[in-house]
Amino acid sequence: MRPLILTNAYLRPKATLRLYGVKTSAQQKVYATLDRVVSIISGQMKANPLMLPTQHDEETVSAFLDHVDGIFLPGSFTNIHPSNYGVAPREAPQIFDKTHDKTDLFLIRQAREKGIPFLGVCRGMQAMNVAFGGTLHQDITGICKLDHMCSKRSMGTLDEPEYMHDLSVDPESSLAKILGQTKISVNSLHEQAVNGLGEHLVAEARTQDGLIEAISWPQASTFFRGFQWHPEYLPQMPVSKKIFAAFREAVAQRFSQR
Repeated sequence: MRPLILTNAYLRPKATLRLYGVKTSAQQKVYATLDRVVSIISGQMKANPLMLPTQHDEETVSAFLDHVDGIFLPGSFTNIHPSNYGVAPREAPQIFDKTHDKTDLFLIRQAREKGIPFLGVCRGMQAMNVAFGGTLHQDITGICKLDHMCSKRSMGTLDEPEYMHDLSVDPESSLAKILGQTKISVNSLHEQAVNGLGEHLVAEARTQDGLIEAISWPQASTFFRGFQWHPEYLPQMPVSKKIFAAFREAVAQRFSQR
């Protein structure tokens, strides 16, 4: 047997139906998980991926989580609704999915309560911050000097310098110990970011313009971290490999104990 790592399957509103290889005009909603997420879980994390639709019964899932060895929440095309951290949405149009919000926040709080290793990426890191009582910048365009959509052209899949930006890792942080370095370059693809840090969380890496890009919960008995960039888009990078290896080790430990 291999460990189980749970990830979410969020609702994609416009999926074109193909019937017997023929594209039809019908568009149907589908629950989806990116194939690269499944590949990372199955490959680098050496676990079985388990996809949870954002429609579920919390009592049942809570009981089921006792048999899960890790939770990996990646990014998405929707933003977390600001009502989750007590403010009104900005006037500019945004795409929200409150059911997705509810699922992510529930899973993070369950992971915290049950001691399940947790990895949050992009939206997953933002949800982690909100779950701990933090707030978000709804739009970082006017407050950051760097282009945090620097990977948009390539969707974050190229490691060329023009699609990356630099981060400073706190040399005293546990992340610095995992990575073995305090200066790294990462891909970036987001318009929201951590504003007020959640209770008991610490910021472990920042950009040159001060934006928080890595957080952790030091009191956790296991791996419990969020990253604003996308290591799953560049799994071949040494930084990505080290993050996944640390998460995999925590998952394996829970699996052996379970």
